[in-house]
Amino acid sequence: MALKEVCHQLAKQHGLKIHFAADNLPFPLHEDLALCFYRVAQEALNNAVKHSGSTGVDVKVVARDGSLIMTVRDYGAGFDPSRSTSGLGLATMRERMRLVGGELLLSSRASEGTVLTAQARLGSSSRRTTAA
Repeated sequence: MALKEVCHQLAKQHGLKIHFAADNLPFPLHEDLALCFYRVAQEALNNAVKHSGSTGVDVKVVARDGSLIMTVRDYGAGFDPSRSTSGLGLATMRERMRLVGGELLLSSRASEGTVLTAQARLGSSSRRTTAA
C-alpha cells in the first residue's frame, strides 16, 4: 500500500515514529478516492513534520459503515484552528475531500497536538478485504 510506504519513508527521513494501521479496506478502492486520501495524508504528515514538533504520529485508515475514514494524529505543539493560516495546505485538503463528496475535520489545541480526520463514502462496487 502506497500510504504505508509514505509513512515509512517520512519516518526514516525525519527520525519520527509513525504508526500506520489499516483495517477492512475495500479492494479495489476507486482510484479518485485512493488518490485523494493519499494526497491528504501526505499533506497532513508533512504538516506534522514541519509544524508539530512531535516525535510520533499515528495514521489509521478504516472502512466502516460504507465510509472510508482516515485519522492522522500527532502529539506535538497543536494550534488554534479558528485562526487563519497563511498556507494553502488545509484549504487544499478540504477541497480534495469536497471533490470526492467527503469532509475534513480538524481538532487541535495548543500543546495537545492535532487530529485530522478525512472521511468519504465508499462506492457500492467495492468488495471488502482486510489489509495491514
